[in-house]
Amino acid sequence: MFSMNKAFSPYAVLVLGGMAVVAVSILGSYLLLSERLESGQKEKAPQFFWKDFETGEALYLETLRGKVVLLNYWAKWCIFCVREMPALEKLSREYKDRGLIVLGIHRSDTETTEAGNKFAEELGVTFKLLSDGKTGNSYAYFSRGSQWMPTSVIIDREGFIREII
Repeated sequence: MFSMNKAFSPYAVLVLGGMAVVAVSILGSYLLLSERLESGQKEKAPQFFWKDFETGEALYLETLRGKVVLLNYWAKWCIFCVREMPALEKLSREYKDRGLIVLGIHRSDTETTEAGNKFAEELGVTFKLLSDGKTGNSYAYFSRGSQWMPTSVIIDREGFIREII
């Protein structure tokens, strides 16, 4: 039974404190973004570019104007990313003819591109896979400082951010 008379170990205090800091930062980032999006303020997506896994060529976000774009930031080590890949594949196949572009943006700042590419090949992913590079600049922008994975961004046909999930 829990007793208020017993002191918490330093380890427990450190773990609980760390969890509280993470929870507050995630909640704060989400609330700020949600407030801005719900208030009707539109935020134009910055003009990022990523390197294509297959060709090595740059893909510029602005070239996709007129399409609905789903950016999904992922890595092989992220169990939730692994679990959602089949659903993203299905979504891509079902809606690509209606103007949806699914882009898998690999967190190349956290693992090698080769590891990510091998993993995606094993899963049979057919949507375009891109690298965010060693700096992870676009992830840092869209995640608003949170390190939560996976992160998905929906950009409308006019290039405005509609949702960050």
